[in-house]
Amino acid sequence: MVYFKNNHKKEVEEHIETERQKLSDEISSSITSVKQQQSEFKNLVEERRNLLSEELLKIDSYSVEDDINKSLFKRVLNQFLKRYYAYRKNRLTNHFDEELYGPFKSIQRSISKLNDFILNSQTDFDKIIEKRTKEFIIEINRTLDFLNEFNPLLIGVIGELSAVKELSRLPVSYHVINDFKMFFNPPVYHKQENDRISSIQADHIVVGPTGIYLIETKNWSRESVKNMDLFSPVKQLKRTGFALFIYLNKLIQYGTLYEFNSGWGDQKLSLKNVLLMINTSTSEQFQFVKIVTISEVNRYITKQPVVMNEKQVSNLVEVLLSDSF
Repeated sequence: MVYFKNNHKKEVEEHIETERQKLSDEISSSITSVKQQQSEFKNLVEERRNLLSEELLKIDSYSVEDDINKSLFKRVLNQFLKRYYAYRKNRLTNHFDEELYGPFKSIQRSISKLNDFILNSQTDFDKIIEKRTKEFIIEINRTLDFLNEFNPLLIGVIGELSAVKELSRLPVSYHVINDFKMFFNPPVYHKQENDRISSIQADHIVVGPTGIYLIETKNWSRESVKNMDLFSPVKQLKRTGFALFIYLNKLIQYGTLYEFNSGWGDQKLSLKNVLLMINTSTSEQFQFVKIVTISEVNRYITKQPVVMNEKQVSNLVEVLLSDSF
C-alpha cells in the first residue's frame, strides 16, 4: 500500500512508455508487412500480366475454320469460341487493368489498411497513446483515491493482523481473543469520569498465567506519532479496562468465575492495559498503560509474575467468550 502510494506516478510513466513502445513496434511491424505484401503483390501482378498477354496472343492467332461440311456440334462450338474470344479480347483490350488487378483486391485492401494505420499512428501518435492508457490511469487514480480515503482503516487492519500474527506465537497456555466486544446492561458507572459505559471494544485480549492483558493496536508511522495525540487511545484503554475490571470482579462475587472463589475469600482480578505500537514507539509514559512495540509485546506478557492457574485461565476465557459479541 505504501509502495503503491509512493510509486503510482512511476507506474503510470512506465505504463505509458510501454504503450509507446508497443505502438512503435506495431508501426514497424506494419511497415515490414506492407513491404512484404507489396513485393508479393508485385510478383502476382507480373505473373498475371504475362498470363493475360499470352492469352491475348492466343486470341489474336486464333482463326475460325470454315463451317461448311462441319457437323452441327462443330459449328455450335465455333460460334461459341468466336463470341468468347471476342468478349475476352474486348476485356483485355479495353479493361486490361480490371482483368489484371481484379483477383488481388483483398491484398490491395490489406496494404491500404496497413498504410492507413501507419499514417494515422504516426500523425496522431500521442493521441493514440492517451486513448490506450486512459483506462489504466483512471484505475490508478481510482485506487489512489480509495487508499487516501480508507488509508487509516487499511493501516489499522494491517496493524491488527500483524498483532494477531505476533500474539499467536505466545505459549499454548495463553489464549488470545481478537476484536473483543461487550455490552453492559445496566451500564458500568465510572464515578471519577462521570461516565456510564454501556459497551467496550478491544483489539485483543490475552489471558494466561501472568494475567489479563487488554491490548489496543496502533499502526502509526514515526511522523504520525510525533503529530498525533496519544491521549485518545490511552483514555480508551483505561475506560475499557475499568469497565471490564468492574464486570469481571462482580462475576467473581456472583460465582460465575467460580475458580476465583476459595475458602480464603474471593480473589481479585486485575488487568494490564497495553498500547501496542506496530511501526514505531514513543518515549511517552502513562499511568496504568504500558506502551510496547510488536517485538516487545510477547516478552512483556510472558515475563510478568504468574497470578493464575490453568483452571482459572480456562474459566475466565470461557466466560469472556460467552459474554462477548
